[in-house]
Parts: sequence; C-alpha cells; structure tokens
Amino acid sequence: MQVGILHKKGELEPVAEEAQEAVISELGILGHSIVFITDVKDIKDKLHEKKLDLLFNLLDEHTSRNHAAQAVIICEALDIPFTGSDGIALALACDKHLAKVVAAAGGVSVAEGEVIRELGDLEEVLLPLPLFCKPLYGSNGLAISIDSLIKEESELYSKVGKILGEVEQPVLLEEYIAGREFAVGLWGSAEPEVIGIVEIAWAKVGKQPFIFNFGEYARNPEQVKMSCPAEIDSDLATDIANIARIAWQALGCRGYATVDIRLNNEGMPHFLELDAVPCLHPGLGNLPYIAAKMGIKYTELIEGIIKLAL
Repeated sequence: MQVGILHKKGELEPVAEEAQEAVISELGILGHSIVFITDVKDIKDKLHEKKLDLLFNLLDEHTSRNHAAQAVIICEALDIPFTGSDGIALALACDKHLAKVVAAAGGVSVAEGEVIRELGDLEEVLLPLPLFCKPLYGSNGLAISIDSLIKEESELYSKVGKILGEVEQPVLLEEYIAGREFAVGLWGSAEPEVIGIVEIAWAKVGKQPFIFNFGEYARNPEQVKMSCPAEIDSDLATDIANIARIAWQALGCRGYATVDIRLNNEGMPHFLELDAVPCLHPGLGNLPYIAAKMGIKYTELIEGIIKLAL
C-alpha cells in the first residue's frame, strides 16, 4: 500500500521529528511504500499524482484555527482515506474554547473561560481568581508555564499580554482547575474504546502546582511521574473515561485521540482539551505510553490506526 506522509524533516521540533521518523519506520516494517509530501500548499497535486492509498496525517500545526484540518479536507475531496479525525473535528479540537463549548453541550463539566483577542477585552472579564491563560490554538504545552497561572489581579494584563505578543494569537483565559491531572487514550469510531488512563504529576512530592508543558517534559522527563493505569478508584475511572468518550463524540472524532482531564478541589473531573493528532513519539507520547502500559505494542498501535482509517 502507498502511504503518504507530510514529511517536514529539519523543520520540526526534535521530538516531533523523532515521532515522525518512528512512524515512517513502522510503516516500512509493516510493508508499506512511503510517499513523502513536503509542502501542504501543493498537497492536492501530489496526492492526486501519486495515487495514494492512504494519508498518515501527522500535521499538528496551529498557525491558524483550521491549519491542522487542511490536509484531510483535501483528502476527503479526492476520496483518499486518512488517519485520524476529519476536518471538522480537527478544526474544533484546535480551537480550545470551541472544543469546551461543544463538549459542555454534550454534558461534561469544563473550566469556565473567555477568549481574549486584545487587552481591552480584559475589562469585561468577570471570572474569579485564580485564572489560567494559554494560547487559543496549539498543543504540547505551547506557551504554557508557571507564568500561565494568575493568582493576583495585578498579574492579569502582563501575563495575558505576554502571550498575545509572543504567540500572536488569541488567549484563552479560564478558571484554574487545581487538582490531579489525567490523560485518556482512545481509538475507534462513533463508540470509541478507552485504551487507558494515565495520571501525570511531578515526580517530587510537594512541587506544586503541577503545570504540564510537553516541551519541558521532553527535555527533562525524570521530573514527571506517569502512572498508568492511573491509581484511582473504579468510580472515578469510570467518570473520567465517560467524559473522554462524550468529548470525543461531541466533537465527532474518529481514529485516535487523547483527552486531558483535571479534577477540581472537590474531586470532580473537568474536560480541558482534546488532542486529535496526539504525539506518536514511542518514548514520550502519551498515547504510545498508555498503549504500551495496556499491552499494545508500538507496531500494533500504528497498524491499528491504519486499519481504523481504512
């Protein structure tokens, strides 16, 4: 089978490039021919010329609200199968505020928040402190750090303004959910299977608050403790799994995804984000980690993603 892959060697962060190379290697092991596509701008011509059987979508860029969706929308027009979710689900998941609105409409609890497009918008904000600010688009902890936590009103304008200036996109300002953090791995179609739940926390007890940034984790993985299966009781595990499924279904996902969930001070799980193109790095990606802990080898994960696409 001829499998196309958006190959951006030398243009990606090291972890993303390593993940891309790992997928390419597994595709070769599985006996597939690889067609490299280097520019999303002329992807239509290349997909048509090469007569691909499948596009393995690894495009996890967020320079605009629908950037991650563009390649698969072209595939839909050309009737070429592709891995993961369709264009609508990808665009919704990319916009963190819209993703929460849609998930909340499905019946899950979310952190209350507002979109800030310019500093003047802060004059209308009525959310109580503490607050959390992050780019409206993006994944893997883009522009998220301890400075994202706003404890004092005096910090509000400077911290939101920093993201507006550095990332050059709107900011999602939301209530800070202070409890334990989990990631849920799913795959399937309308009725997804929950592969497993991982709890993510600081390795050293007492180092708080826990604010996860994937880039920092990739550089210093020993600072973070990953527990899978998560050490939680069956009722909480069921609640977390149900929230992940509802968010998946509300957004219309398919293929594979991870869902980030956090507990509030009362222990109630809240939906944070859904990553519809999660990192597939075999050593650092949450989904491969969850799969491995639940007995699914990396080759089986990649092969399963392909089968779901077909």
